[in-house]
Amino acid sequence: MAGAPLLFAQVLDKSPPVEGPVKGKQAPAGDTDLDEWDKVIGINLNGPQGLRINSVGPGYIRTPLVESSRSPEVPQVLEGKHALNRLGTSAEVSHLVCFLLSEDASFMTGGYYLVDGGYTAV
Repeated sequence: MAGAPLLFAQVLDKSPPVEGPVKGKQAPAGDTDLDEWDKVIGINLNGPQGLRINSVGPGYIRTPLVESSRSPEVPQVLEGKHALNRLGTSAEVSHLVCFLLSEDASFMTGGYYLVDGGYTAV
């Protein structure tokens, strides 16, 4: 296998507009979610190049930047935006990333996988 690059985006990110056909699958036009791009790229690079393209969409992650916020309420407000009522950890994101990069995910391409604590479900 040639490789398994990953795309990363926060759950609310948008990619730049692109128009036109891409090898049998129409490239998304206008403001498009990253999960549409990983499908197009995954289909087009999977063949001769042997690449598996997936993307990861983390929710809010507990980081030093979040912890050092000027307002002590910020982490609590962000926690309330997740169904699990907490922020994620970098370890939780890295577990998914390691799996997607491993041979255990050899039949996975063109997918957008959330590790967002239910952020998009709320």
